[in-house]
Amino acid sequence: MRRFDTFVRIRQQVTSSDLVTKRYRPMRAKDLTVRLKLLSCPRPDVTYPDEPDVTEVATINVDVSDSMHLPLAQRGIEVTMRFEQSQIHVTARTTFNGQQQVVNIVWRPTW
Repeated sequence: MRRFDTFVRIRQQVTSSDLVTKRYRPMRAKDLTVRLKLLSCPRPDVTYPDEPDVTEVATINVDVSDSMHLPLAQRGIEVTMRFEQSQIHVTARTTFNGQQQVVNIVWRPTW
């Protein structure tokens, strides 16, 4: 599983019907949530999250506590983002049974 991933690059055209889905899993067996940092950068050639111009704009938390009975390797989730004019819709589901998971997004002011 990846620790740094790109959902959409700058200047990439996406429509509100485009869905971008990625797979993740908890980092440690005791983790009750999967936390994804949503980053933004004006450059299209970003490789690492600590590069200049990279800004954290939100944190996405996905509750995976109902899968604690599974081995870590089987506790994966699929996170889907849909980008609209001024909104990002995020859903998540477990990969072992397809159950929707609770998603919490905490936005950070970027001004």
